[in-house]
Amino acid sequence: MTASMEKSPESLTFGSPFDDEDADLIIRSSDNVDFRVYRVILSKASPVFRTTLSLPQPVTRDTRASREPCPVIDLAEGSNTIAPLLTSIYPIVFATTSRGADDEDWSLDDLIAILAAAKKYEMASASERVLQSFADAAFLRDKPIEAFCAAHKYKLEAPARLAAKACLQVRLNLDIVGDKLTFLDGQALQHLWRYHRACSAAAVTFFDHGYDGTGLGFRETDDTEPWWEATTAMLALRQCPDRNSCTHHSLRMVFAGYECSLNVNSQWHDYLARARAALQDQPCADALLRDDVLRASLL
Repeated sequence: MTASMEKSPESLTFGSPFDDEDADLIIRSSDNVDFRVYRVILSKASPVFRTTLSLPQPVTRDTRASREPCPVIDLAEGSNTIAPLLTSIYPIVFATTSRGADDEDWSLDDLIAILAAAKKYEMASASERVLQSFADAAFLRDKPIEAFCAAHKYKLEAPARLAAKACLQVRLNLDIVGDKLTFLDGQALQHLWRYHRACSAAAVTFFDHGYDGTGLGFRETDDTEPWWEATTAMLALRQCPDRNSCTHHSLRMVFAGYECSLNVNSQWHDYLARARAALQDQPCADALLRDDVLRASLL
């Protein structure tokens, strides 16, 4: 971020809402697009700009119009990054970028650049607004691994957490990641892998030992087997009164601190075993509804 005294002959004005006649500061992007803004708004939104604007600023006159001289601050970011960054701190809806795309069309690279700039200039309110667009973006669902690696590269903690959680929907193995290895950061993938494995372990532990229903954590147990196979009583085979060929299992469950026993048929019992295995490589609710997990119990 540098102050400039010269008026670039190639610079263009972004336009509304950054073309007010009474604006008292020009922000110039790396691609020579001028944004006429108000110092007070910028100072309130960014401690970095507040410090910069507390220093004497050189001024320049807009030779294309009879405007009063304005200080000019040159930024390293392009206009496609600066436009949404500035509109996120203005009391207006997100403005279109200079290329005419709205926030629904922003790519992963676009949003990462905006979030990185918001972090650089310490714009907390801008970060919150843009982060919501990141959370709603289609790429977070379609390309969560790439989203995590991009956020990790710029040390963007909140976007990285969102992307890491989205990656739980993915089976993180070489079949999925293999083609992407050339383009992804190795350290980021290692961190993601550890998180994915930790979530898998937590999901399987929850599945094995049940929950006490009080919101305080896992039920205390010394069982080393899954809760549906932990005792002889739970494995007792019982005959259905209507069909002798229907085998049942007795399962122990804990609800609100009270233990109860339910009789379930073999299809349900086998489904639980498949669901547990599914959680090991895809630790999310969708794993329990996968076709290969459900189908055998529905036939």
